[in-house]
Amino acid sequence: MTVHELRTRPGDAKRGDASDGAVLADQVGGRLSRVDGPAKITGAAKYAVEQQLEGLTHAVLVESTIAAGRVRSIDTAAAEAAPGVLLVLTPDNMLPLRTATDWLGTPPPDVVYCPLARDVTFSGQHLAAVVAESFEQAVAAAALVKIAYDEAPAIVDLSDPKAGDGIPVDAMTKEWGEAETAFASAPVRICNAYNTPREYQAPMEPHGLIAKWQGDQLTVWEPSQWLDGMARTYAEWFGVPFENVRLVSPYIGGGFGSKAFAYGYGAVAAVAAKMLGR
Repeated sequence: MTVHELRTRPGDAKRGDASDGAVLADQVGGRLSRVDGPAKITGAAKYAVEQQLEGLTHAVLVESTIAAGRVRSIDTAAAEAAPGVLLVLTPDNMLPLRTATDWLGTPPPDVVYCPLARDVTFSGQHLAAVVAESFEQAVAAAALVKIAYDEAPAIVDLSDPKAGDGIPVDAMTKEWGEAETAFASAPVRICNAYNTPREYQAPMEPHGLIAKWQGDQLTVWEPSQWLDGMARTYAEWFGVPFENVRLVSPYIGGGFGSKAFAYGYGAVAAVAAKMLGR
């Protein structure tokens, strides 16, 4: 079934009416060709981070090597002096951003958002970023960043008595209805605790993006499962109108939900692009 066939249904037909069903019913049990299939299997598909832009630079994140604690100091001198390095970002020189609403649309607290942390709450947390002319130069320079920590005991289980004192990560609350009233009037009530294991998506296409500013207009090339939601987040971070953000997602090499939101590394890339003008 081609895209053209779907677009040439009767002009007065509406989405979801009988004509829609007739077109699809003819295809049941048949073989369908994916619109993006040929480009993907032949290698012709150009993914987000494969876009070639003039003046393109490369950033590599520096991650925490402890699971809990606080950053005492970040020594960037050697990294800044390394070949090809244009910028080293830390919490000290990050542009102040605004906190964005969560995916439920909850109004954010009026606090400054910094995607590079000083308080470490998990291993691998982003603490700094190195921007260089080439990817290889950025990788080499990132290894030269020296971070000193005040390490603290890590809480790895909710059954730990100290878990209640921890900092919630990506905590969201949405309330509706009268839960207490419903439970009180229910003929049968069951009280139990349910635990699910941590799950990770494993798409073939890694996460990454390219960000470019033209005045107050931001263009982001990034694999996305929710273009409008991610564009809204970028707009809120930088305090620009929603229509000033253009998010381009040429193809997605797997996402499984992990590419439905804008993450801190996207903010870092957009900040670096803004500071360097590239």
